[in-house]
Amino acid sequence: SAKVERWTLIYEVIVEVARKALPHILNTSLLEVYRNGTDAQRNEIGRAIKYINNTIDNLCRLIPCVPGVWSQRVKVGSMDGMWLVPDGKSIPNKQNVKPGQPYVLYLHGGAYIMCSINTHKRVVSGISKAADAPVLAVDYRLPPDGHFEDILEDAMEAYNWLIAQGVPSEQIVISGDSAGGHLSLALCATLVEQYPDRVPAAVVALSPWIDVAMSKSSEESCTWVKNADIDYLGFAQGAAPGALVFGVCEETGEVKTHPKMNLANLDQSTLARMPPLLIQYGGQEVLKDEIEVFADAFNKAKLAAKGDALGGGSGG
Repeated sequence: SAKVERWTLIYEVIVEVARKALPHILNTSLLEVYRNGTDAQRNEIGRAIKYINNTIDNLCRLIPCVPGVWSQRVKVGSMDGMWLVPDGKSIPNKQNVKPGQPYVLYLHGGAYIMCSINTHKRVVSGISKAADAPVLAVDYRLPPDGHFEDILEDAMEAYNWLIAQGVPSEQIVISGDSAGGHLSLALCATLVEQYPDRVPAAVVALSPWIDVAMSKSSEESCTWVKNADIDYLGFAQGAAPGALVFGVCEETGEVKTHPKMNLANLDQSTLARMPPLLIQYGGQEVLKDEIEVFADAFNKAKLAAKGDALGGGSGG
């Protein structure tokens, strides 16, 4: 029988370290201090987050790829990146891109406040192997070094960099998990709205965080509450990291907003023009409700677009 790839011991240890660290960051009291505190307090919190991230990142440098996949570090514009490539495949350049060969841009998760290409190396190399496709993962900016506008800018830079290597947009799949799933969808929506000639072939979102504002996470009927004791992320219920992710307006003290903050609010015309989308998520996770709300809006927009096209035609 085929060998089943399993987590290594070091990966298990690192996952447990991350699980212990995350509640100290996604903490309601700490996030309230960051939002309403002084610049000195924000700087102190920022330094603590960077320390935790750097510690986890250094541990994760020990993680190997799954067998049958090799990696190579690369500079992607202003970012650190990593290619994860199955045996027999090549890193793309303008001379060797094969028609029909998919290439994946992977945007890691981590609540927009932690994780890196190193933390996700094992997972992404598994995706590369399963898809038989080269995958480019990048380290986009994280708070306190940047907020969501900067993060989305980094994702766009990585996408354009991949195209500059000779990969046509119609051969690119954008993928990501959790916050990276949100970023994948936000990047695709931005491409649809601003660069319709550069829309990717597809998006694959793994448990995407649809509503970063966590606007309904305290409602008793939602899965943030109902599944809080099942999903290990249940501790974060109500701890919206908006101030960290989007920044705070100095004049008003309010958390800044962004049109991609809650993807369920995307315009129907944007959703209708998006490429094929695959969303994978668990039936007992805290993000279940918001994922299904988005998926329903996406499907309705696609059906409406088809209906409009059919309604405008004529029978022969």
